[in-house]
Amino acid sequence: MIYGENNYSKLVNLAEQKIEIIMNLEDEESKIAGFYNLITGFGQAFEIKRYKGDVQNYQAVIDGVYNYYNKHPEQKINIIFNNSIIEYLIELYSVDIKNIDYTINIFEYIHDKQEKKEAPFVLDIKRYMQLLKERAISIKNVTPQFLQNVDVDKYLEERTHYFEEGHPRGR
Repeated sequence: MIYGENNYSKLVNLAEQKIEIIMNLEDEESKIAGFYNLITGFGQAFEIKRYKGDVQNYQAVIDGVYNYYNKHPEQKINIIFNNSIIEYLIELYSVDIKNIDYTINIFEYIHDKQEKKEAPFVLDIKRYMQLLKERAISIKNVTPQFLQNVDVDKYLEERTHYFEEGHPRGR
């Protein structure tokens, strides 16, 4: 972690170092789980934060993923990262409104990078949002208390408009 450090490039470099470790794991499932831990900051070893008590800097993680891909396209980090988003971030992590909101924030950042042509590979954000909606519906039907009385359908509809073509930035 970089406590007290405001230098974003150092955070991205730290993310790249952790990505290097993840990509050297033996099996693909461990790599996929590693990216989940990195994007969410699950476990102290995966924290990418500006200061103690800060939230995980997912922007630095994503930029680290893009940098790593540019340096090592043969390692297919894009496929592993995609699988981590689907198998872990959407299916495992997004179980309450706080985590769903965090997940959508990640999607917005990726979407912005893709729109600005700053992403070296494209991820299917619309598909992710559809999967996230399906996940939220299943949570609503099984454990509605995790959604804290939020009208999930309305909330997701409002957040989904961001990804429509031509939508101006902001919520």
